Amino acid sequence: MSTFVLLLSGGNQVIVLGGHEFEGPVPLDEWGRNGRPSGIYAICRREQAGAARVRWRPLFIGELVDATWPGFPRSHPAGPWWAATAGGWERLGIAFHPMPAPDPRHRASVVRLLVDTLRPRCNGSFDYRPDRRG
Repeated sequence: MSTFVLLLSGGNQVIVLGGHEFEGPVPLDEWGRNGRPSGIYAICRREQAGAARVRWRPLFIGELVDATWPGFPRSHPAGPWWAATAGGWERLGIAFHPMPAPDPRHRASVVRLLVDTLRPRCNGSFDYRPDRRG
């Protein structure tokens, strides 16, 4: 599995996964979801690649339908697994690719393509379903 280098685009943090530009990653506690449309998220593990460079490795890619989910992403059923795999919550970040299009099948197909291409470690045995409350 590859690691992905954080890019800066006009002062914003950006990571490119499978040709799709994601905002972030940002630490989980700094991620504000209010006002976000539906889209795709990537839970990434921060890996030091030298004194000045940080690399991010995607651990889980999912579809976020309900941006008001309380406590997300820590409240996700796979959250404890992400933290254990990364070596702690503090090593995790979240990146987001907005896809507010009304066709949820398109978002799901992009998630499946990214998972098939990037093979994030925590997607392997987690039953994929769009992440929505209830």
